[in-house]
Amino acid sequence: MLAHGLLNQVRRDPRARSGIASFGGVLNTRSSLRRLSEEIKTISERNDSKIHTISRHGVTPLGVLHSQRSEFLAAVKDMLGDLNAAGSRGMLAYGTLLGAVREGRFIEHDDDVDLFYTVVVSESESKDDAINRILNTLELRGWRISKIPKYMNVHVSRPGSPISLDLFPLDLSGSTVQVHMESMHIRQLPSAWFDQSTERTIHGLALPVPAHSEEFLEERYGSSWRIPDPFHDWGWTLVN
Repeated sequence: MLAHGLLNQVRRDPRARSGIASFGGVLNTRSSLRRLSEEIKTISERNDSKIHTISRHGVTPLGVLHSQRSEFLAAVKDMLGDLNAAGSRGMLAYGTLLGAVREGRFIEHDDDVDLFYTVVVSESESKDDAINRILNTLELRGWRISKIPKYMNVHVSRPGSPISLDLFPLDLSGSTVQVHMESMHIRQLPSAWFDQSTERTIHGLALPVPAHSEEFLEERYGSSWRIPDPFHDWGWTLVN
């Protein structure tokens, strides 16, 4: 019944992620989430043109990054160029970085693309001024910016396009940098992990990543980060 209800909610509004978090009290184990995911896949495969599954963001088409891989990769290339034009430097981050380093591709259960962008603060401006300067340049180059209250990151997209990227700022002016970590909590990490970049290939395309990617991934996802876990860092506490 829950699988049917969540799918119907998404069918009514394809942009909706659904209210899956409302059921966190009963979906509190990996086995219950796995069962719900399989039921949603089965029902959507039988009734819909797109097979759906669940992610920490809610009900979503299975493998959306893979089915629209070319569009996402093109958007990433455009964004990296526009960040350079804004005096910034972009690098793969979080789940996108994890997929690039661990598998050389987008991870199957991920449903968005994450990028870091560096922030250079001049003597005449604050950190917020520097971030706004970069974001204003992106808007002038055709990106739509959606700020997220209480968080440092922003969603960016092209008007009329369903492709969205998640941008996270890195102020590297000190020895440590503020970074969103588990459950979006902000922690201080060494700036040296991010002040240089190298390249990793994702779906055959070489893209910039932090020079100390593996140290960051272990700090963010734990020592078992090389083992796929679709329910890591879930939106609510799981008991197993």
